[in-house]
Amino acid sequence: MPVDRCVCHFISFAALKAEAERQGPCATVESLSAATGAGTDCGTCVPYLRLVLKTGQTSFPVLPIVGREPPAR
Repeated sequence: MPVDRCVCHFISFAALKAEAERQGPCATVESLSAATGAGTDCGTCVPYLRLVLKTGQTSFPVLPIVGREPPAR
């Protein structure tokens, strides 16, 4: 099953990509988190948010857990 959203806030990566496009080239994980809450609870989606910003993709295979990402705050 692909990963396509922040499960804590049930916000799709497509919606987060649209928010990043609205914010423009200065969009960061932190600015997306401030605007939407994504990445602020468990932090599991933070590496995916980085990939959304880097690649523009909105659906990903499950990433291996290397170390727990801290929530973006």
